[in-house]
Amino acid sequence: MKSIKRHASSILLSVLITLSAPGCGSGGGGGGGGASTFEGTIAASDGKTGVLQITLPAGAAALTTDQAAAGASSVTGTLTLADGGGVIELSGSYDSGTGDLTLTGGGYAFTGSVGKGEISGTFTGPGGSTGGFTGLDSTTSTVTTYCGTFSSSEETGVFNTQASSNGDASGTATNVTGPRTGLTVLLSGTITGNVIDLVTSEGVHIPGTVSGTTVSGSFIGKSDLLINYTGSTSGCE
Repeated sequence: MKSIKRHASSILLSVLITLSAPGCGSGGGGGGGGASTFEGTIAASDGKTGVLQITLPAGAAALTTDQAAAGASSVTGTLTLADGGGVIELSGSYDSGTGDLTLTGGGYAFTGSVGKGEISGTFTGPGGSTGGFTGLDSTTSTVTTYCGTFSSSEETGVFNTQASSNGDASGTATNVTGPRTGLTVLLSGTITGNVIDLVTSEGVHIPGTVSGTTVSGSFIGKSDLLINYTGSTSGCE
């Protein structure tokens, strides 16, 4: 595992998705004439870090499900890997009827969804790596991303979070070592002042505190083990 500028055994995903037309469809991202952007992180089982930018063409979010299925809402993007890892061109689609988002390129395949001011999903990468990603709507709010690690007496992994100036928060954790290597958990929650409260899909609360450009916290996992995590904005570079 790399150290928290480099040793964050994680992939940070600084995700930028431009969606036209705010206003929710069934699970999708909006309608109307404006654009929406999302920023977030991903955590990967192989420890790589990188920045992802995705663009949904203007007007695409207003397409019907049939048009989206026909490829009318094509998506392009780039994945820039940290430490000189190169730039990978991505392409895919966004289905305004379901909110489904897919992107592939360079051996990576992202599958997720857009809705309720958030994006989330999972991916597979080169060499059999896996992981998850989450992001928040940054159209009118500032989203700050933190990249880091977690550890317990049995396992270690990546733990990435993001917090919005509108009070939303989310994150992704992926096990890198231990008996559950490759396990990914997607998190959603809130930030109030400098206190983050994230929740797993199984209802486990993960509190944290932001101090300057860092975030840290501790919680008891499902295995009844104490888990500590820490991250920083510089860990995302």
